[in-house]
Amino acid sequence: MIAVSVDRKPERVSDFVTELGISLPVCVDGPEGLAEKLDLEYLPYTFVLDGAGRIVHEGAGGEGENWAVVVETVEGLLAQEPEPTTPERRGM
Repeated sequence: MIAVSVDRKPERVSDFVTELGISLPVCVDGPEGLAEKLDLEYLPYTFVLDGAGRIVHEGAGGEGENWAVVVETVEGLLAQEPEPTTPERRGM
């Protein structure tokens, strides 16, 4: 899991991460980066990808109902057997 911040000032992101005790990697992309390319209307916005890189959940908001679905989705993915690696999946 990673988080992507769209804040303009990396020091604000660092303070936020420290304050909340976030232990996952946080990338600073700025508002003109990924959020703009994806045309996100709401922040925070969450994407959950499976092992093959397919989006299996997406939603706006970081609390409540959306977060419960995120947790359920991730737990379901972690409980699955990994898909076998094939030459096609490795880009060969």
